[in-house]
Parts: sequence; C-alpha cells; structure tokens
Amino acid sequence: SGTERVINWVICEMEEELKNDFIKQVNTIMDTKDTEKDIAEHIKSFFDSKYTPNWHCVVGKHFASYVTY
Repeated sequence: SGTERVINWVICEMEEELKNDFIKQVNTIMDTKDTEKDIAEHIKSFFDSKYTPNWHCVVGKHFASYVTY
C-alpha cells in the first residue's frame, strides 16, 4: 500500500474522474520513482493513454504557472 498524500487544489477545472485518477497516480508513482522527470513521464503517459494525447505534466518545487485556454 502506498503513501497517501494530501493534495490541496487552489483552482482546478478538471472533472472529478480526472482529479481522482491524478491522485491515484501520484500516490502510486511517488513511492516507486525518485526523479521529478520520471514522475512527470509516468503521469503524462497515463493520461495520454486513458484520455488521449497530448497532456502536459510539470513536476517540481518552487514554481508557479498560469495557463489559459
């Protein structure tokens, strides 16, 4: 069983199913991968395969972003 992490959503327009998948993937992969690159690749690959490409995933500390569509 993996470590359960607390995720605080500030603003998120993702549907609940996507948010739940994200939380599951984060809790799974952070127990098995060490680098931010490996974690991002895993999450992107999961979302690309389940919800069709082209997802972007950024993993890291001390950064902020603002994305519009």
